[in-house]
Amino acid sequence: MNAAYALAGTIQGPQTVLLDQPLPVSSGRVLVMVQPAGGENPRPGYLETVRQITTTLEAEGHVPLSAAEIDAWVEGERNAWE
Repeated sequence: MNAAYALAGTIQGPQTVLLDQPLPVSSGRVLVMVQPAGGENPRPGYLETVRQITTTLEAEGHVPLSAAEIDAWVEGERNAWE
């Protein structure tokens, strides 16, 4: 069975990770899994982003299009294709 090592480090580019400590492995292929370290502010996920956008729009008084307005817009776009 192969040994697994958990080390902390810093991402320095799209393909570079600087580890805080050296690995006890000198060469060969490895599997790398990245997990944000605690204390950082990770990017919100998709659903949280949509919730934030919706909340902001509602606070600014945005009224979404009704189903009839969307249908009319789609019909207008389809008619423009001809």
